[in-house]
Amino acid sequence: MSLTLPRYIAHRGASAVAPENTLAAFRKAAELGATWVEFDAMLTADAFAVVHHDDDLKRIAGIDRAMDETSFAKLTAINAKLAEPIPSLAETLDLLGTLGLSANIEIKPTPGRTLETAERVLVETAARWRGGEAPLISSFEWEALAVAQRMQPDWPRGLLIDFRDSPDADWRGAAKELGAYSLHLDGPSVTAGLVAEAKALGLKVLVYTVNQPDQARALWAVGVDCIFTDRVAEMAALA
Repeated sequence: MSLTLPRYIAHRGASAVAPENTLAAFRKAAELGATWVEFDAMLTADAFAVVHHDDDLKRIAGIDRAMDETSFAKLTAINAKLAEPIPSLAETLDLLGTLGLSANIEIKPTPGRTLETAERVLVETAARWRGGEAPLISSFEWEALAVAQRMQPDWPRGLLIDFRDSPDADWRGAAKELGAYSLHLDGPSVTAGLVAEAKALGLKVLVYTVNQPDQARALWAVGVDCIFTDRVAEMAALA
């Protein structure tokens, strides 16, 4: 597996200047010069794949309601009241094809729906993907990456980990077992030694979420391949 990774990926689109994980954020990312975007995919109660990060709608829509208790029809009604709607995975993929954007798709299942979410997202992405290179599929739920390995073995897989939450996680074993392409790390956990070890294992190293130019330069200097950023314009100027 190989990809032409950029120096930075627009985290949930150009989310510093447009609502995250929206079509507006992806359009803005392209306008500012990004060639890749990252976004989260999960399911509604009735198994429609949508682009959204949180388990509930409180932060984005101001409604104290879980996504996995919300039907797609109900979400459509909620979207009608939002300045920027929560998009479906289908319309997101169609837009990326139009804009010529590559993507890191993070499978972000709500609790208890890892297999179902991974399968649905992978099927839908395979049906609608129009990019030149395969999408990079990542997840904190490593079981979802096992599904990706089975269903789309030629698509690169990114092992997501936050060492602050999982300091003892066996990322080395998981990367080998899952045939991972890349290791995706939280910024505070990155050290030159960790980057070197990952690279020695043949893994690309991607780091989230980097919004300060000095931090970006320091990470690139120790061998980090790519960063995720909300601040597309600032990182485009550096890259």
